Amino acid sequence: LGLLTPEISDEELASRLEVLAHVYEICAGLEPESFILHLDSPPGIVLSPEVRAMAASRALAGLAKRLPDASQRFLVENTAWNLRIAANHLAEAGFGVCADFGHLHQHGLSIPDFLGTFGPSIREVHLHGFDASGDHLPLAAMDNPTLEAIIAFLKEHHPAVTVENFRADYLQSSLSTLARLW
Repeated sequence: LGLLTPEISDEELASRLEVLAHVYEICAGLEPESFILHLDSPPGIVLSPEVRAMAASRALAGLAKRLPDASQRFLVENTAWNLRIAANHLAEAGFGVCADFGHLHQHGLSIPDFLGTFGPSIREVHLHGFDASGDHLPLAAMDNPTLEAIIAFLKEHHPAVTVENFRADYLQSSLSTLARLW
């Protein structure tokens, strides 16, 4: 949807948010626990951290205005940028976070810093392994200190967890790792 397009008019932002509202309303009968929101810029648009944070704040405020319970229903996932730069805006608007640790690793961002910033605001985790070769791997692909820190976080905060392995053998391996560590 390109919600982080800073030069977008109020009318165009409202139109894009209307798409989210439509999806929300269509899915309401399914009683989903949450909707995962990727706050990204359109391809090819590079934003400074300050502009990105302000655009995120504007989009979240618009979504909350259109859907008064949005902050309770939508979780903002960390994707291709450092979500920590918008932490104050998310907190002010009351939005929770969906943490994807593989995205943090891919972009060279600190998992402990992310956990320290968002901690209890993390209401869902997309859990999978990652290493220098890729993402969405079996959990055992992670180094042990990182995996143990993530498991400790899960035990302490109890967010919803989606195991994101897109191969049956990776999923089986991840489930075995979880059984061993839990």
